[in-house]
Amino acid sequence: MTINLLRPAVGCDSLYTLSQRQKRFTAMLDGQVVPLISTKRKPTRSDELKKGGSVYWIIKRVIQARQLILDSEIVETKTEGSRCYIYLDPQLIRTIPVPHKPFQGWRYFEPHKTPKDIGEYLGEKDSDIDPEMEKELRELGLL
Repeated sequence: MTINLLRPAVGCDSLYTLSQRQKRFTAMLDGQVVPLISTKRKPTRSDELKKGGSVYWIIKRVIQARQLILDSEIVETKTEGSRCYIYLDPQLIRTIPVPHKPFQGWRYFEPHKTPKDIGEYLGEKDSDIDPEMEKELRELGLL
C-alpha cells in the first residue's frame, strides 16, 4: 500500500519560494542532485512512502503541490547528530488548492484524501494566482 506525507512549508509564501529553498537543501541520489527533507525521526511507514508516495506541501494554510518521494535513510551529521533524509523528485506538481489547518512537523496522508494534480509547477513562468481565487475560478470552470 502507498501512503503520503503532509508537511507545512514553513516560512514559504508561494511555490516559487519553496522551489528556491529546495535548491539550497539537496543531496546526490543515484548520480542526480535531488531536494531533501531532513527530519529528526524516520517515518515508521517509510517502506510504504517509497512505493509511489508523495509529500504534499501546505503553503499559507493551503495544500498547493506535491513531490514524489524517492528514498529515505538515516544519516549521521556532524552538527545535528542522527537525522532522517527523505529524498524528493525535483519536479513540483501543482494540486487543486485545498485549505488545511496548521500543524507542526509532518503527518501521514491517506491516498483517498489527496487533492488531484493540475500540472507541473513551471517556476517563474507559472501563475501566481492566489490559491483561494484559483480554487473559485476552477469551480466556475474558468480555469
